[in-house]
Amino acid sequence: IYFGKPTILTGNVKSFAGYTVSDAQVKFRITRITHRYCWWWNEPETEITNGTTKTNAEGSFSITITPEKSLIQRDGWRGNYYSYTLKVDVTDLKGETQEGEQYFSVGDKSLFIISSIPAKIEMKQTLNLQAYTENLQGEKTNNEIRFEIYRLEDVTELSNGEIADSVYKNAEKISVGKISAGELSNKVSIKNWKSGRYRIILTATDAHGNEVKQEQLCV
Repeated sequence: IYFGKPTILTGNVKSFAGYTVSDAQVKFRITRITHRYCWWWNEPETEITNGTTKTNAEGSFSITITPEKSLIQRDGWRGNYYSYTLKVDVTDLKGETQEGEQYFSVGDKSLFIISSIPAKIEMKQTLNLQAYTENLQGEKTNNEIRFEIYRLEDVTELSNGEIADSVYKNAEKISVGKISAGELSNKVSIKNWKSGRYRIILTATDAHGNEVKQEQLCV
């Protein structure tokens, strides 16, 4: 499912006894909300469309929607990601009513990188980089993850002690490597690291050739 392209959602209705239900009225409502992994922005639940249709002779029905991106511009390399909910109420000719729900997600890219990297790192011999990939439906995938680690330039803190991550500039690339497909971690030697701030960049490539990236600062 892609932004800007019509998508046909299909369903099939059966009675509690197991036979198909034809010519039944189907009321539907589709809503969307920001994907749970989109920590960089949040939108309230929004209704996308609603309406009615009927089942055919085989008890099937279809609904066509075209997912659209938000009109608000997001950070380019992070992108737009939404989770959708389709709710249907079906009433057959006898007046019996059934309810059902289906969930699906749509995004600019088809992967998320899920990582576990501490914000503060003790100066031990190794740093254990833990990361894996998931598709938008929450299923783990075996994608290779590449990493780059940079030491950052020193920055004078503001009076309130806060500095945006974008202010820190890379001073030196100190490590590169990968977490191979099917693995969950890679141990990186940090015995020669200097005290200071570092940027860890994780990248992967989804099935459509899009680069998926995640950045994290640590001390």
